[in-house]
Amino acid sequence: VPRELFSIRKFRGRLVRKRALSHDTVELRIGLAEPVTIDFTAGQYVQLESAPYRGRDPVMRAYSVSSRPSDNRCVELIIRRVPDGICTTWVFDVLKEGDPVALSGPYGEFRLAPTDAPMIFVAGGSGMAPFWSMLRDMEEKGVRREAAYFYGATSERDLYFTAELADLEK
Repeated sequence: VPRELFSIRKFRGRLVRKRALSHDTVELRIGLAEPVTIDFTAGQYVQLESAPYRGRDPVMRAYSVSSRPSDNRCVELIIRRVPDGICTTWVFDVLKEGDPVALSGPYGEFRLAPTDAPMIFVAGGSGMAPFWSMLRDMEEKGVRREAAYFYGATSERDLYFTAELADLEK
């Protein structure tokens, strides 16, 4: 049995911050309460559980963790609205700061390979989440690998973290 499966847990917490990153993308910061910490590797994901609302049953959806692994008392997620999506409608229209949140994880094996080879990251929309975690984790750990990041967008209003990415580039 892979060692990582033993770290999967159910977590309960509260929404600490919900902020708009673009016209259709938000960042959630969830403070963990039970258990109070999560151990994950940059690139992994969690399953977020929506609460029942407007006659809808709860659903679980996978979202990559965008926070740094060292920030283990919280989980940050970048979520893009899906028209008529059950979970994203809950996130955008119902979920408020201070509300209880349930999730499970961490899952997945997407991570940086232990090599010095150059990296190319390609993403758009909320696909930035695992790379945002990886790039900031690399910065924190002093990893100096060459990395190029290509972010696809249909208009300028779809972009976010541009100043932060420019700072990382420096």
